[in-house]
Amino acid sequence: MEKTIKGLKTIGFIKVGNWKLNQDSKIYFDIEAEYLNIENLLYAFVEDKTVRYIGITEKSLKSRMINYKNGYEESKTSGITNKKVNKSIKNLLICKKEVCIYILKKDADCDFFGLTISLATGIEKSLIKAFDFNNNLWNSRGTITGGSKSKQIDIKVSSYLEINQSVLKLGKEAYNKGVIIFKNDLDYLLPLESDDMDIIYKNKVFPGYFTRSFSNKKTNGYLELKKIFRDDFKINDLILVTLLSTNEVKIEKYV
Repeated sequence: MEKTIKGLKTIGFIKVGNWKLNQDSKIYFDIEAEYLNIENLLYAFVEDKTVRYIGITEKSLKSRMINYKNGYEESKTSGITNKKVNKSIKNLLICKKEVCIYILKKDADCDFFGLTISLATGIEKSLIKAFDFNNNLWNSRGTITGGSKSKQIDIKVSSYLEINQSVLKLGKEAYNKGVIIFKNDLDYLLPLESDDMDIIYKNKVFPGYFTRSFSNKKTNGYLELKKIFRDDFKINDLILVTLLSTNEVKIEKYV
């Protein structure tokens, strides 16, 4: 199965609406009226051909979308999810990206001792696993990788990282060359092509240059960034990276 919106359509997902941005820079959903009150379904948010989020709800589609729209904090766990998805959608819309809403409403044609089997419930986890092939899904929790070990970012840590932030481990290549090598979690906020990108460290701003290739996305800070790494950092230090815009990145030591 193709791991794009084409793959979702193949198994029966249909487009029912879009996320939009109002004049106050708040998100809202525009869904066809006939689908608003449907319950017990799978839904997905799609940017261009990329699947960004897959979820399931027993409520009506309208009720679930209202929680994302407002970032409601129903509970500690769902509140984190609602806020994160809200920010993710908003950032895409600010960048002039289209975010579509798809749903799958279908019951399996079988039962178990008279109980209807829900297709949506049965395939949710498998769908998330299948479509999160490049850390593209917002469902996923990020990881800090380096050396022979990989450390999972605890949910308490990731909950206070903004959606335009990421934590990087300073490797030898980045340290020696004076470059910032981005992870895939910020890919959709980065420039689509090579371009100038200013770097901010403490109270200083200096020019850098962003390049994109199939294997990586990085900003070269040249001699200025090499000096900062040499003076204030050491290899394997964690760096908090904040994308202030597509052409402006802020770095600071992550503690």
